[in-house]
Amino acid sequence: MKNINKKMQAELNNHLELDKKYLVACSGGADSMALVDIMLKAGYKIVVCHVEHGLRGKDGIADALFVEKYCRSNKIKYYIESVNVSALVKKEKLSVEEAARNLRYESLRNIKAKEKCDFIVTAHHKNDQAETFLISLLRGAGRDGLGGMLVVKEDIMRPFLDIDSEDLKEYCKAMKLNWCEDVTNTDLNYTRNKVRHLLIPLLEKEFNPNIVDTLVRESKILQQEEEFLNSFVEVELKKHLKKVGQRHKYALIDWYTLPKSLQMRSLKNQMHICDIEVSYKHLEAVYNLCVSRKSGKKIVLAKGWEALYAYDELVFRKAAKETKKPKTKKLLEVNYALKDLRVPIEIKTKKFALTLRAGKATTLKENEHLVCAIEYAKKYGNGFTIRTRRDGDVFVGASDSRKKLKAYFIDKKIPIAKREEFLLIAIAGNVLAIPELVNNKVEIENKIYIIIKIERFGRK
Repeated sequence: MKNINKKMQAELNNHLELDKKYLVACSGGADSMALVDIMLKAGYKIVVCHVEHGLRGKDGIADALFVEKYCRSNKIKYYIESVNVSALVKKEKLSVEEAARNLRYESLRNIKAKEKCDFIVTAHHKNDQAETFLISLLRGAGRDGLGGMLVVKEDIMRPFLDIDSEDLKEYCKAMKLNWCEDVTNTDLNYTRNKVRHLLIPLLEKEFNPNIVDTLVRESKILQQEEEFLNSFVEVELKKHLKKVGQRHKYALIDWYTLPKSLQMRSLKNQMHICDIEVSYKHLEAVYNLCVSRKSGKKIVLAKGWEALYAYDELVFRKAAKETKKPKTKKLLEVNYALKDLRVPIEIKTKKFALTLRAGKATTLKENEHLVCAIEYAKKYGNGFTIRTRRDGDVFVGASDSRKKLKAYFIDKKIPIAKREEFLLIAIAGNVLAIPELVNNKVEIENKIYIIIKIERFGRK
C-alpha cells in the first residue's frame, strides 16, 4: 500500500502545483474518491463537482448525496450539478455516452469559471486509456485518436493515466474510503463496457496478459510522434496560412512538395483551426480538391463551411446562403465615339476616377495605360464602350488573335470574384483591352493611341 500511495503522490507532484486551484470531478466511484482524498491530504486547493446525469433515478441521486456527505464531513467546497442527458440525446441525435460527456464537461467548465479554478482534474486511469485506444482503433481513428487521452489538454488534467484502477481501489480500502458502484458500468449495451468486460479479458487470456500496459505504452509512443509531426506542420501553417476577414487562405506551393501524410495532416490542422468538423470523407475530399488544381472548384463541408481552390490557394470560408440570383449590377457602362477623344474625358464614381484621352505612346504618364491605336480601333467601329465583362465576351489579342475572355482570365489566374472588377474597352462586342491587366498592341512612336488612367478608391 505504501508503494501505491507513493506512486499516486509522485504523479500529482509531476503535474500539479500547490499554488494553483483545482476543480476535481467526482462521480463517487473508487477512482475519483481516491483522487479527491489524496489531493486533500496533500494540501492542494480543491473544489469538488459531481454531475448527476438524470439516467439512474434513485441510484444517481444516492451517488450525489454520497459525494455531498463526504465533502461536508471533510469541509470541502462542492457543487452538485444536475443535467438532462435524455433530452440532449433526443435533441441532438447523440449517443447516451456522448451526450453525458458533453453535458458533464459543460457543467464542469461553468463551475471552473465561477470558482476561478486553474484546471479541471479527472481520475481517468491506465485502464481507461487502454479502453480508449481500443475504441479508437475499432472506429478507424488515425494516429492522433490512437494516442488517446493526454495528461494535460487545454484546461483538463488527468494525473492518474499511469495508475491502475485496482491500485485506486486498494488505496480506498487502505484509507477506509467507501465508494459508489455504478451498475451501468456493467451494462453491455455501452461500447466502453463491452471493451472493458469482454474484449480486454479476451486479449489478456488469449494474446497478451499485459495488454493494458502494452496499449498504454503504444499510446505514449503515438503521442510523442504526434507532437513532433504537429510541430512541423505548425511551422508550415504559420508561414502559409492567413486569415482574411472570415476566410482562411492557405498558399499551397510548398504544400505540394510534402509527403501525402504531412499534406493530410496540414489540411486536418487547418480545418481544426477554422473549427470545421473533420471526418475522413471530408479530409479526403479537400485533399482531392487541392491535387486536382481546378481553379474555382469548391466542396461543401460540415456546418455551413466550404473549401475553395483558386490558383494554388486553398480557401476555407462560410458558404453563402442560397438566394435567388440577382441581376448582375453593372460597375460601369458608358459609350463614346472615337472623335470624342479630341478633348480628355473624365468620369468619377464612388469606386474610381477615370480619365480618357488621345495621344502618342511617348506622352504616357504615370498610372496611365495604352488601350490601342485609334487607327486600329477604327477597324471595328467608330465608337467604343467602357464596361465590365459580359457572358460570351471575346478578347482580341496581339495579331488579332481571338480567345474567350473567360479562358483568358483563367490563363492569367484571375480569381472569379476579381474578374467582375476589371474595366474593359470594347468595340462592337470585341474586347480590345483590359487596361489594368494587359496592353497587347505594339507601341509605334507616331501612332495616336487611346490612353486611359484609372484610380481606384478603397481597393485592396
